[in-house]
Amino acid sequence: MLWHIPGVESEQAKQTSQQLPDDLRPAKARQRRTTRVWDEDAARTFLVEADTYNLATVRPDGAPVARPLNGVIIDDWLLFHGAFAGEKMECLGQPAVVSAYSAVATLPSYFFDPVLACPATTYFKSAMGHGPLLAVDDPGLKARMLQALMEKYQPEGGYAHMVDEPAVYHKELKAVRVFGVRLYQVTGKCNLGQDRPTPRTMNAVRGLYQRGAPGDVRAIEAILEMSPLARPSEWQWERADQPGYSLVVWPSYDLAQKHAEMLAGQYWRMQSSVADMRSAILASQAWVGLVDDDGQLLAAARATSDQVWVATLSDVVVHSAWRGRGLGTTLMQCLLHHPAVRGCSYQRLGTSDAVDFYARLGFISADTQAGAQRSHWMVRRTGPPAL
Repeated sequence: MLWHIPGVESEQAKQTSQQLPDDLRPAKARQRRTTRVWDEDAARTFLVEADTYNLATVRPDGAPVARPLNGVIIDDWLLFHGAFAGEKMECLGQPAVVSAYSAVATLPSYFFDPVLACPATTYFKSAMGHGPLLAVDDPGLKARMLQALMEKYQPEGGYAHMVDEPAVYHKELKAVRVFGVRLYQVTGKCNLGQDRPTPRTMNAVRGLYQRGAPGDVRAIEAILEMSPLARPSEWQWERADQPGYSLVVWPSYDLAQKHAEMLAGQYWRMQSSVADMRSAILASQAWVGLVDDDGQLLAAARATSDQVWVATLSDVVVHSAWRGRGLGTTLMQCLLHHPAVRGCSYQRLGTSDAVDFYARLGFISADTQAGAQRSHWMVRRTGPPAL
């Protein structure tokens, strides 16, 4: 949640900004690759959504100060709290830079070259805000900042509201110092391979999917959002008698919602709400979807997995208008090849109406003797039975 705080630029802020010499005001950054530069709105959005920040400033004697911190963006300020004594107090009025960084994927050199080490790289997003470090003294403004901070880091609540119940925090508001960096300039950079040749970015996508390390599959869709032509050809299907469709390997919130809506009314989800199904989809270790050229979801499936012994496949569904066209087989083959599924010793699922379909993919009945022992599925319910 973003708070708008009218009047937050106090007299101290105005005086400090007027006192800053031109050489302390941030110059426009020079970027080696302009295709990686975010516009200011995108950079601000990234700063707002960041979990943590890094603050860099200087003491009056010129000694550098760098601190990690939790903070919140309110209007044109990055605000955070601290003590009335310490280095940050010594730096009031000094120019400061706050930054946030997210490593999207680390790419080894062999994704691109079998011999050279030079191609190794990291795809990332970052943003920086420049301005003076100031103090916020008004109790009402401090309460709003601290409330916004709580809503960011403890969104579930469980505490007295700092703005609506100020009497509860009378002593606490006096004891805490709130600092702010007035953001006169915000810049950002996004390096997801969008400025490199399409075949190279496609190699990165294929390499990440083959490696399947934590975060790799999610990174793939972030990369493809910037470079849609880098989606591997083996993830695209074209037929003369029907529109084409493509594989997506990580669910956005919207795709998870569409998947959940497609599941509503299916016999195995009769007692499940769309919200619960969406949450389960977003929490799954594996998800695959087939989308048309307009991004509409045609089919989807998911799995939970320990990535070593057992993967449980579930919620396989094809849009009613697309059934009988081979999408179910394509979807299942994609799910079975997913990094979180393909390495498991056992891949299991439940069905009451598609036994023959899954048999063609290599599944056998759980009642079939396997080795010297017979296994039985057992269930323990932890809540009341569904009505």
